[in-house]
Amino acid sequence: MYQRGIYRFEVNEAGSVIYSQNNVELLRKLWLDRKIINFTELGPGDPGDFDYGAWHSACHLVAAGGVRKLIDGRLMWLEISYNYDLNVYYPTLTARFNNNILTIPLKSPEAKEYIYNSELLGFVEGTSEGRISARGILDNDRSFNNNPRQEYDQHPGDSKEGGKVWEHWCTTRDISETSKIGLSVLDSYLVLISACGEMFVSAVARGRTDYFHPQQLDALIKAGFISNTVSQHLIQPSLISDNCSLLLQEATPENSLIAIELLDWCSPLKYYMFKRSINNWNNRLALNK
Repeated sequence: MYQRGIYRFEVNEAGSVIYSQNNVELLRKLWLDRKIINFTELGPGDPGDFDYGAWHSACHLVAAGGVRKLIDGRLMWLEISYNYDLNVYYPTLTARFNNNILTIPLKSPEAKEYIYNSELLGFVEGTSEGRISARGILDNDRSFNNNPRQEYDQHPGDSKEGGKVWEHWCTTRDISETSKIGLSVLDSYLVLISACGEMFVSAVARGRTDYFHPQQLDALIKAGFISNTVSQHLIQPSLISDNCSLLLQEATPENSLIAIELLDWCSPLKYYMFKRSINNWNNRLALNK
């Protein structure tokens, strides 16, 4: 293990930030940093959205998912899911076991073994339409700087603002030290990265040219959250088909697994994006000069 960047993130030999409470806290402080990027580069929002909230790109980063393949060919879907009993988020692994689709915590010993005995295939953009994973939640009107999560729970195929990206636009509006929900998202994201690698961060961060995503990607590199070398590796995004899009918009691990089983993973490290945003992918080679 070694440290990288001005934030001194703890990184493994493969170059990925490891899951540790120190790294969770460093990421929290980074996304609250108003000096490494200008205040005007935090992204669009209402007054107060960034008082305790993360940069705009954070909601896209934590809403995305990863795909790995077991030795026997079964695919695994990795994401941040919602725990109804505790009203927090947690990282999960979903796969077929004895013809049943099961979801298990990514922190569990079983999941760690599956990750160790599998191959990384790629990543899928988070949904900006459709359902949220916290289905049926009823936040009060003032939650998340007047952004209750249920406002973004839409039917699949509806073009209104919705889906997991907008859900996590809400959850990342408060990542203060006392925010149970916000901290659970950050903790889950570090676990997810440990299973998907630092290319996961770089590819998803490149998913926009607007809302100051390029500047925020530069800041991630400068801080040491991802390496400059990996950020230069361009994965040309592939288009998610309409039927897979509707399945992913259901925002359940089960439907997401079914969706990614319909996608082509024949080449290494693919990044799938939705039709509405694929033309905004940032293909500039040099971002951190």
